Amino acid sequence: MNSSVLHPTFCVSWSESDKRYVGLCIEFPELQWMDEIPEVALAGIRSLVSDHKQNASLAKLYEIQHVFDDEFFVFQPVDGFTQLMRSLNDEHYSKG
Repeated sequence: MNSSVLHPTFCVSWSESDKRYVGLCIEFPELQWMDEIPEVALAGIRSLVSDHKQNASLAKLYEIQHVFDDEFFVFQPVDGFTQLMRSLNDEHYSKG
């Protein structure tokens, strides 16, 4: 789902089959938190959503960094700059 949701909607519901409360988030239906105490179920789902959003943000930053690493320094040398471009590219990859 959308990890950029600023104010997610949380709810706590009783699960008769599990005999516990279930904390849910409308924007992240794949996540849930179960507990015998409704306040703990709510706190749990809020924490889980927060972690999920943070991990999604970190993954997106990693993805952006990966694009820069792979594409930003891929040079297409033209008209006499071949040696300069190769040396810049080699310098960048020798640091990693």
